[in-house]
Amino acid sequence: MKKAIIIVAASLLTLAICDAQVHNHPIIDYAAKTIDGDTVSMREYFGKVCLIVNAPTSENGAKRFERLSRLREKYKDRGFEILLFPCFDFTPESERASGNFYKEKFGLEFPVFERIYVSGKKAHPIYKYLTFDGTLPVKENFEAFLINRYGVPIKKFAANSDFKLIEREIRKALRQKPMK
Repeated sequence: MKKAIIIVAASLLTLAICDAQVHNHPIIDYAAKTIDGDTVSMREYFGKVCLIVNAPTSENGAKRFERLSRLREKYKDRGFEILLFPCFDFTPESERASGNFYKEKFGLEFPVFERIYVSGKKAHPIYKYLTFDGTLPVKENFEAFLINRYGVPIKKFAANSDFKLIEREIRKALRQKPMK
């Protein structure tokens, strides 16, 4: 019970810290390679609300992938997208995922990027940006960052965050008017 209380308290503290810090430029200044090797500018997502999620390269997390897919399907027509970043940090380096792995295994239709590091010295520049150069470290798979329509991170969610909370925050962000 104590461990659960500590985890919840740490998650709430992380959310509070993330909400209090402000970036001096939007995420659109960055780019990443897709799992197929194409470079994509985050500028392509300007005007959309995005949930950036780090993920395992294994079959773990099928239920979470299913929930993410439902969220995307429900809100994609309102300008919502999920950007999935498989990572080395919490899955053995020997495990590799092909470009079709997530689509074939989990039926995912959202963008999947190449496998990266999300923490430490090897962290991808997008994750260095999202974590304020490690001051808000990613501690496990399925942590997520909510990005508003202007490319600014507005929330960080722990892996065990309630999907109802995540959905509520997505709806709130979608209410923000898109830029013209």
